Amino acid sequence: MKLLRKLYYLFLLIADISASKNGRNATKVNNKNMVIVKTDAIGDYFLFRNFLPVLRKYYAGYHITLIGNQIWKPLCDEYDAEYIDSALFLNIKKFQYDLGYRKKQISILQSITAAILINPIHSRNIIVDDAISHAINADVKLASKGDNYNQIPFLLPFTYALYTDLFQCSPEIQFEFYRNLTFFKWLTSDDNLTTEISLRHLENRERIILIAIGASQKKRKWGVDLLSQLIIEINQLYPEFRIVLIGDQTDIENAIQIQNLCNIPIENKVGKTNLGEVVSLICKADVLVCYDSMFQHTAAAAKTPCIVISNGKHFGRFTPYPKEIAPHHLTVFPFSDNTVQRYTLDPKVLLEFSNGREGNILDIEPQIVLQAINQLIGTKDFDSLQK
Repeated sequence: MKLLRKLYYLFLLIADISASKNGRNATKVNNKNMVIVKTDAIGDYFLFRNFLPVLRKYYAGYHITLIGNQIWKPLCDEYDAEYIDSALFLNIKKFQYDLGYRKKQISILQSITAAILINPIHSRNIIVDDAISHAINADVKLASKGDNYNQIPFLLPFTYALYTDLFQCSPEIQFEFYRNLTFFKWLTSDDNLTTEISLRHLENRERIILIAIGASQKKRKWGVDLLSQLIIEINQLYPEFRIVLIGDQTDIENAIQIQNLCNIPIENKVGKTNLGEVVSLICKADVLVCYDSMFQHTAAAAKTPCIVISNGKHFGRFTPYPKEIAPHHLTVFPFSDNTVQRYTLDPKVLLEFSNGREGNILDIEPQIVLQAINQLIGTKDFDSLQK
């Protein structure tokens, strides 16, 4: 973490402490309220949301309040509203960098009381979810000890002290869904707890190869020229499929470039769909091609066959998907042999990439991705998935 960011985080921390009286020694509230703090990205929400029914079951009779990220509010409203009683969705960027907005939201958070607060985020952020947990008055505050990816190391003892108890997560690399599962087994004291990544939907499959051209970081994206080469090859091999592009407003220029380079029929929905419409498209597509982003997690939940083009960052945590969760996911990495990697967590690769190192995604060749598509469409049970 750069020095200026550390100083800014420290400034916010001091301001929050000065403004808040709801630390662990706050007045006992003695009610049956539960607060869940879950403020990370859309993909993280997909890996967490199937535990909401678990909480509703194990904490029957509790009023459950979710403190969430505004970006995935439409998903929660559409699919998970029955499992929570109230919610506060925050603009996380403004919460970090707009001091007026932050002050107002901290004031709202301070008015919330609960018997129990849980923060299941593994990579906790000292000025976001930890700050939220600090502001809320709860008798018991539980969290994962997690890692220090978003923390200032010398302040870790302070962040640990915000909570009544911390889940001592395994130091081994775990796929994020399984890490969440171990947290909720600890929380519920139920070692037999099970659930799955799923998403109820009514869409029928259509002959669509959906290509998501967006990702949260530029280094997670392929070059426009490489993606255009792939699309031309797909069109030649699979003319019976419609090719549809999706992405947000920041991807519009790239989508236009791809259309011009390909000069073939492509449906361009980039910047023209909201989150709910994107999820619906993924649910009805025969195949999704995407980067390491929320799109792959949506596909796993919707049981949509998916090819992920990844730079390898956080290998083992978010990619590749374990076979038992998503058997029709293939991930292509920029590793030395540039071959399709499926499920296997190679020790050398784990060592190099699991802690945040990344490869150059531009080293991945279109033919390797096409090989993955052929492998997926050629599986004997592919047609049965489309029914």
